[in-house]
Amino acid sequence: MTKRPPFPGPRPSQIIRLATHFRVVARCPYRRVGRHTLELDLHLPKEGGGPWPVIVFFHGGGWVTGSRESVSLHLLPWMERGWATANVSYRLAREALAPAAAWDARHAVRWVAEHAAEHGLDPERIVVGGFSSGAHLALMAALPGELPPAPTPWSWLTRSRPWSGCRQRSRAVRAYPRSSRCTATGTR
Repeated sequence: MTKRPPFPGPRPSQIIRLATHFRVVARCPYRRVGRHTLELDLHLPKEGGGPWPVIVFFHGGGWVTGSRESVSLHLLPWMERGWATANVSYRLAREALAPAAAWDARHAVRWVAEHAAEHGLDPERIVVGGFSSGAHLALMAALPGELPPAPTPWSWLTRSRPWSGCRQRSRAVRAYPRSSRCTATGTR
């Protein structure tokens, strides 16, 4: 009989603790675009009154696959440290041309900031993150400036006026290498 390797993820006791110490506000609509209703899930600490820092998280998948449900376990390290989390869905490339997903990411961050008081979140401590294409969207959500307008094929090449639309203000953008572990202070 071969010995099984240790459980690679959080121990079940941690999962049980998280299940009993957090409440989920599921399927919060943060944006409606045409026939799409974009949603996010909030995971909020049950104890304490907040305001809690929050990470707004975007799934990966090369902009064509993936879902917020597929990355929920990746939020556990943040939740273990007492952070609230917002797990975001966005329009995939099959549904809308770029930069639609980047627009969605900015609107998700804006929604979290605008609804912070309602959910006990600290609007001054919003962190964005994600894996792969989700990390790209987190970067696009955090960078200051404006995004290009809603696209038509190749329209971004012919526009001569400045971009207008969803403006984002950020205090800092910092990337962490894959080997880094997140803590409440954001450093190793």
